[in-house]
Amino acid sequence: MNKQTITQNMLGLLSHPSANLRKKIFSAVAICSVLTVVECGCLIYYDSIAIDPALSADYDAAVQDTSRMDSEMTAISQSETDERHIPDLWHVIVNARPQGCSFLSVSLGEEAKGAPGIAQIEAVSKDQSSFFRFTDNLRDSHAFHGVSVSQIQKLHDQDFGATIVAGDPRGGEGR
Repeated sequence: MNKQTITQNMLGLLSHPSANLRKKIFSAVAICSVLTVVECGCLIYYDSIAIDPALSADYDAAVQDTSRMDSEMTAISQSETDERHIPDLWHVIVNARPQGCSFLSVSLGEEAKGAPGIAQIEAVSKDQSSFFRFTDNLRDSHAFHGVSVSQIQKLHDQDFGATIVAGDPRGGEGR
């Protein structure tokens, strides 16, 4: 059989199809038509669905809350690995305080009260040398670096006030 014979046979079949072939072609066309109608119906239905604005707002709020919580968890994890524990530092400061020296205020944490360092202690005593004993005790604890008395001033009566600043034990002042 040559090419021309095959083409003529196909044209003959399609121009005068048998009853069996007609049924098969009709069934195929019917199935394709039904599937096309179903697909169009699904597209129209899913295209008409609208998300309730309240649900959309709730979703946006949840995404923001999740983002905020993630950043807070990261900050907490970072602080656990980077920073000294404040209760431990407080314990060191209380144990280093010499007798006759009292606290006016104690600021702990990064950049305490704007001063470089992780601790700023406002102390009061009748004897100025107690401030220097205090700084020596803090240095000996090895919990702080760069401990110094930044200022001493005469208060009322016979009391003296001092500001003691202590830096991060990892070196340097603050970070």
